[in-house]
Amino acid sequence: MAKKRKTKPSPKNPLDASWLLAEADKRDQLEARAARISARNARIASKVVNELVRTDADWEQIFKALNPRKDEKIQTLLLRFRGPHMFAPHVALNILQHCLEANPTLDLNGLVNAAVDESGKVTKFRS
Repeated sequence: MAKKRKTKPSPKNPLDASWLLAEADKRDQLEARAARISARNARIASKVVNELVRTDADWEQIFKALNPRKDEKIQTLLLRFRGPHMFAPHVALNILQHCLEANPTLDLNGLVNAAVDESGKVTKFRS
């Protein structure tokens, strides 16, 4: 049995744009939801980094905390981030804190990307 497609009803009056207002309300609700999710993810990233710093975490703990889903792309970035700081995870934790202070809206993925960029600045300055 074929399903009927739902389409936007055409306004009877060409000057009636109430359907546009309804669409704008839906869009505003979606944007507000995305902002709430983004803020929640930023709070999670901040809590994770603060806990890592508090416990003076090693690389294994850092990897588990920043990549709980074991995403391959994030793991690759974390390995790049670890490279110059392999024997000094406290330096990496300082970089993570600095990235969050510079941009407190970062989620875990954005934090890892920012940390890799910041780490590149630190190692390039040294050489």
